[in-house]
Amino acid sequence: MLRDFFLVLLLNISSLIASETISETLNCSTSLGYQETSLKWSAKSDGETLCSQNFDHLNFLAFNFSLGTIQRNFLFDTKVSYAILGRGDLLEKTPLFSLNATTKGSTVSPLLELGYIIHLTPDHFNKLRLIPKMGYGATFIYYDVKNVTSNSANYENNLYQSLSLKTLRQTWYGFFLGGAFQLLAHDGFTIEGGYFYHFENLTHSFKSSWQSLSSSQSIDYRSKFNTHNGYSHDAYLKVGFAIVRRLSLEALMNYHYLFASKNPMRFLTNANSTDANFHSHQEIFQALFSVNWTF
Repeated sequence: MLRDFFLVLLLNISSLIASETISETLNCSTSLGYQETSLKWSAKSDGETLCSQNFDHLNFLAFNFSLGTIQRNFLFDTKVSYAILGRGDLLEKTPLFSLNATTKGSTVSPLLELGYIIHLTPDHFNKLRLIPKMGYGATFIYYDVKNVTSNSANYENNLYQSLSLKTLRQTWYGFFLGGAFQLLAHDGFTIEGGYFYHFENLTHSFKSSWQSLSSSQSIDYRSKFNTHNGYSHDAYLKVGFAIVRRLSLEALMNYHYLFASKNPMRFLTNANSTDANFHSHQEIFQALFSVNWTF
């Protein structure tokens, strides 16, 4: 009886996969909207924070571009998200100094995606599709100090001033797995939601310099390393309407949470190296409007 159940289930799945075949020569989408990002990282040793940075509520102008095709239900897609004109607040802390500043930044996120369209309601006017997906993506982050609002501190009777210019560089990259549900109504209305789990790697590079105003003495904080101990959750919701057969408008919301750690990592204070525990997490929210063409 159990064997018959699995046989019927396999036949039903096979009929769904083979029920309808879609092929599109090319699909192109351009998007414009808003991105907000918060990023925090810290390096700690024996409970003491050697250095931490908190980039809070950086606001960006976001552009997305995607180009893809569907061949016999196989979906091939490439996407690039570019966020520019980022502005936000930075709080940097070390055991000796602290810094408050406004920052500028940009992010670039390329992605390659492969999926397969499964029709859950074949031969219906309103179509429901399941699309398992996999792929590879990356996010390149560039954050710089724009305007330091508080950057001096007394240490050993000397007044120090921050010389930080290029503050933070991070690259997140890795494979992902997930999928999406897609509803296509006969009147042109569409809704799509999806989730992806990313196996993240992180390359982290940071430097902060403090210069004495009364002598040539300086104190440098540096860290640069790579870790494979990361993950991220990525979810989106998309609503669209077809103006004509091959042209549609869409509204998209996307939330992406990224986390990585490394234990131990080397943190340098001048020439002194300290083993530390590193944690970094980031939240990215996007709200976009897009125009899609199908050729």
